[in-house]
This record gives sequence, C-alpha cells and structure tokens, in this order.
Amino acid sequence: MFRLRITPDDEAMAVDQCCDIITGFAEANLRWISKHPEVPCCLSCAGVQYVPPQKCTPSGLCQDLYDAATILRLNKATCADAVAYEVAAHAAKGEPCRVVIVHQRDELGNPIPRRYHALLEHENGRIEDVAQKLIEHADGSCQTPACPGPAYGRAA
Repeated sequence: MFRLRITPDDEAMAVDQCCDIITGFAEANLRWISKHPEVPCCLSCAGVQYVPPQKCTPSGLCQDLYDAATILRLNKATCADAVAYEVAAHAAKGEPCRVVIVHQRDELGNPIPRRYHALLEHENGRIEDVAQKLIEHADGSCQTPACPGPAYGRAA
C-alpha cells in the first residue's frame, strides 16, 4: 500500500500527477496479472467493494493506493485502485485503454477543487466509471457476460 497526497497549487498539475501515478500502478498491475492468469475478469467477480478515499487531514483526503494483489486480498478498492486494476486487465487481453482524471462535482455540477475521480477511457473513446460499477455490483455479480468461471478466491 502507498499513501498518496497531491498538494500542488496548480490544479492541472495535480490532475496530471494523479493520472501518471495511477497509470504507473496500472503498469505494475499488468506485470502481476500477466503472471497470474487465474485472476477474475472483473473486480465485481472477486467480491471487491468500493471504498471512498479516507479523510486524513482537516483540509483534504488521502488516497491509499493498492496494487492488484492487495485489492484482491482485501476485497476493497477506491476509484483509483479499481481503474488501475481494470486498465491492466484490459491491457492483458490486448484491449488498450487509459486512466482519465476528472474533478468530483458538487450537487450543482460545479467542480470541487482538489477532489478528483478516476475513470477508464477505452480506445474508442468510451468512458467507464469503474467505481460506479463496483457500487452497482456490490452483491458480487459479474459485470462481464462472458466471464469464464467462479469468483476469484471464492467457492464455485
């Protein structure tokens, strides 16, 4: 686990740094997934639950980043963890995609300064909110119709 706190005054720089760091985790996850072909087709299959970033200071959120093995062991992931895992899982299947960072929005749709959300962008430009899928499939149901087998680490 790594703890990430991005604090530059420049919002654009913070977004770029978050994207670069999560992309680095995706690359590390790809190496791990390549050595473990038994991993699930999606995090929902593994029973992974979405967890929001934790408040660590009065003025901001901390982001603990988990690698693929830790996500599957703890059965929890933030949006950043989930996107880094899914980018790697898609890359392992030859389906390029990338990390996209956007501002979180308030109830009126305005960007919240220094609050970000990680998304997955497919090669065709389709944007996927992997964290939202974890919330929608919190019962452990698979997101992938062609999933080859039982949930990772759970009995069939």
